[in-house]
Amino acid sequence: MAKARIIGGSYTAKSNILRMAEVIMGLRTEVGLSPDKAVWTMTSLLSFVLGETLEQQGLPEGPAEAVSPARAAISGALSDGEYRHLDTSVITQHFFDFDGRFEFGLMLLLNGIDTTVSAD
Repeated sequence: MAKARIIGGSYTAKSNILRMAEVIMGLRTEVGLSPDKAVWTMTSLLSFVLGETLEQQGLPEGPAEAVSPARAAISGALSDGEYRHLDTSVITQHFFDFDGRFEFGLMLLLNGIDTTVSAD
């Protein structure tokens, strides 16, 4: 019996995920990725998009005040100084900037793909 991994309560082998995977794999020939690197690129991009989506779905929708409890929880967890590299104000300000976070993460992945293609 075949099994599928479940991500966030849905099967990853559903048509919307497979369409996205198909597009990414189809682009591999245009950018010059080998089949193995194309698969890793596809899974990295899919994991990033799915992960960011799940992260955003975990918070209430609405105005910025809706994330106040989450910001307070992070501030409280960081207040004892145990995590000396985590600046509370920077973390709480930028962690919830989902558009900025997504754009930066996607740029980071795409630049890495460009570097990988150039090295091949």
